[in-house]
Amino acid sequence: MKHSDVVFLAAAALLGSGIAAATLSEAVARSGWGAGTTPPGPPSAGKPRDLNLRLIRRLIEDRRLSDHEALHYRKLKPSTARDR
Repeated sequence: MKHSDVVFLAAAALLGSGIAAATLSEAVARSGWGAGTTPPGPPSAGKPRDLNLRLIRRLIEDRRLSDHEALHYRKLKPSTARDR
């Protein structure tokens, strides 16, 4: 490869990466989630719940609530759309 070919390839790569960076920068600015914001995540399933972590920890410490998964589960009746 000649020296001029190497210089040409380096210049073309530099120009291409500059154009790609400018295009990406403009796309981020137009999308609205640039500096200080995060992209939207997937929608959450269900409703958020309020948990009293102090109460849960106290129940675990008092051995009224275990800190491991249950070995047996009680079957629940099927829920309907009205129950939710």
